[in-house]
Amino acid sequence: MKRLINGEKKRVLTDIIILGSVSSLAVYLAINFNIYDSFNRFSKSHEEWNLDDIVLSITIMLAVSFGVFSYRRWIDIQRLLKYANYDSLTGLFNRRRGHEIINDEIVRKKRYGRPLSMIMFDLDHFKEINDKFGHLKGDAVLKDVATKATFSIRATDILIRWGGEEFLVVCPETDLEGARQLAERIRGKIKDIHCPDFPGITASFGVRQMKINDDFYRFIHALDEKLYQAKSSGRDSVVG
Repeated sequence: MKRLINGEKKRVLTDIIILGSVSSLAVYLAINFNIYDSFNRFSKSHEEWNLDDIVLSITIMLAVSFGVFSYRRWIDIQRLLKYANYDSLTGLFNRRRGHEIINDEIVRKKRYGRPLSMIMFDLDHFKEINDKFGHLKGDAVLKDVATKATFSIRATDILIRWGGEEFLVVCPETDLEGARQLAERIRGKIKDIHCPDFPGITASFGVRQMKINDDFYRFIHALDEKLYQAKSSGRDSVVG
């Protein structure tokens, strides 16, 4: 997760570095044109402006403008990245970004031959929570689930809100048994969530390690089948 976030920040910083370099160059040129002497001359009201003073003033204004533009560009890009890559409710990576992450990890797995597993889990009877308590309470439960799962996974794992009440955990460098153990840990944490007047929050889990002949769609389809088996076998369980 940390590796992915750092990658996003590096891409965002590209424009800022370019604009900052231009701004620094402008300041450097201004200093070498004896800016301090020029501003000292500006303070003398009797002195008239000459061409050098005008050029220096424009240089300083450009440097300041680039700085302000850089800051505004940073804010705009941060906002766009948030909308494009993150789920607005839980703050997790959204499905669109999840597709990119999974494809990247599949490429990395095939290149280096390291294990790659994924966990897909779905909240049990979530519709009943929405029907009985309303969507605001349902949203609160989803946020609690995201928090519990986030604190259960490792630094190298990636948690995605796949859609609705369905979540996905990408587990690089992890075999099937390691992913099962992680799924059991998340399942236990979700059961700790307290919802008044509701018998208990549980989730069903499908776990799969990527096989040699898997591509993105085959991997996801097989994972979804494991989740369906967990749902069919009584829910609140891990199948993998």
